[in-house]
Amino acid sequence: MNKKETGFLWSYQRSTLTDIYQAYKNPSYAKVKAFKNCRADMEAHDGYDFRITGKSCDFFSCAFCYVDHETHKEHLRYHTYARVYDFEI
Repeated sequence: MNKKETGFLWSYQRSTLTDIYQAYKNPSYAKVKAFKNCRADMEAHDGYDFRITGKSCDFFSCAFCYVDHETHKEHLRYHTYARVYDFEI
C-alpha cells in the first residue's frame, strides 16, 4: 500500500458519516446525485460499510469496502471528485 492509499484508509477508518444529510444540512442536487452514484457503485460491487470520508462546500469523498470475488481479498474503493481509487487492504 502506498502513501496515498494509506491516507485514504486512515480517512475511511476515522469517518463516522454514512449519509449525505449527516455531512450537509441542505446538500445540492449535484451532491445528492453523486452520493447516489457512489451508493450504486457500492451495490454493484456487493460492498459494505459505506462512509463519507471528507467534505467541503464544493466536493465530498466517500469509500466502502468489498471482497473481490476472484482473489477473495478485501478492497477499499475510494471515490473523490476526480476519480475512483481501488486497492487491496
